[in-house]
Amino acid sequence: SRVMNGPRARETVQKLWNASKSLQGGGVSYYEYVTELTYLLLLKMLEEVSRDGKKLEDRLPAEYRWSALRKKEGEQRLQFYRTLLVSLGDKSKVNFPLVNQVFTDAKTSLTKATALTSLITTIDNVDWYAAEEDGLGDLYEGLLERTTSERKSKAGQYFTPRPLIDTIIELVQPKAGEIIQDPAAGTGGFLISAHRTILRDTDELTKVSKETAFAQRNGNYQGAELITGTHRLNTMNLLLHGIDQPRRKAAGVHGRK
Repeated sequence: SRVMNGPRARETVQKLWNASKSLQGGGVSYYEYVTELTYLLLLKMLEEVSRDGKKLEDRLPAEYRWSALRKKEGEQRLQFYRTLLVSLGDKSKVNFPLVNQVFTDAKTSLTKATALTSLITTIDNVDWYAAEEDGLGDLYEGLLERTTSERKSKAGQYFTPRPLIDTIIELVQPKAGEIIQDPAAGTGGFLISAHRTILRDTDELTKVSKETAFAQRNGNYQGAELITGTHRLNTMNLLLHGIDQPRRKAAGVHGRK
């Protein structure tokens, strides 16, 4: 996979890190910061990314899009954001399963409108395509690694170190076209490592059929994660690494029903 080591990447990292430090000074934990970042990054991604000639945000009602949030100001924006999070997780208002997954039981830890404005401005000023080219998924994964290292012994949750994950995946030798499952997916480390290995072995899926390549990004990865907060981070992590439709195999898979 690409590594966030170019000048554009360093600039993106610095902007997001500065926003993190600012929020932590206001009483927002690092985990809460990454969660807020997840909500806003997904909305921004839906605005920026297209599939089959249509923007992904076309599947959202206009009042629930990134542009609607940006138009608000001050306390009105913060109040709208709180309502927006609940609405995006409500299937009766937004019929978009991927979005519903990320926003299930969503709530904000932000109490100041200035903090929300700071995050929105930071994300809005990021060159999305440049960041994606430099490895936006790797950046997000790095943020998750820091988050999980601070929380690893809480609530009985233990996250497998990246070097161990990569070693196990090298031994398992996943292949394109296979269904790859993780029954305790956490933030998606094993699934993403498997995806990296398959991309490496198939020259970014160019050495397999179009059908196999599509399936690899839209259904071959399955996982179970019972903690809603961890599940949402998992889904965003997979999305930013090019896995467009992480699947649920059954009730409770990838999240809590």
